Amino acid sequence: MDDVCDEACEKLEAAVGAAWRPAEKMRTFIEVRQGMAERMVQQLRVTPWAREVALLTAIFEAGKEQGTFEVRNTRAAARALALGFQHVECTLLRVGLPPGALIRP
Repeated sequence: MDDVCDEACEKLEAAVGAAWRPAEKMRTFIEVRQGMAERMVQQLRVTPWAREVALLTAIFEAGKEQGTFEVRNTRAAARALALGFQHVECTLLRVGLPPGALIRP
């Protein structure tokens, strides 16, 4: 399970790293992470919380430095957003949306 989580986080980090601006990084994080989450929830029913929070914190900090994001506490914002994703995952499980329902075509 650790290997699957590590691989998913590496893909997420690579996708975010390839984006240029903080807003693009955030959009990429959301899109890639949601697709990843849907697959992980279906396969393992787990999410890589700590690494996601670290990655989101870095995105918020970069955006704050560039004036893109107005965030006082970047870590708290990252934790809140990561928690929000967990709630989305729970909702997906409860309502039984089909795989890929939230991923852009």
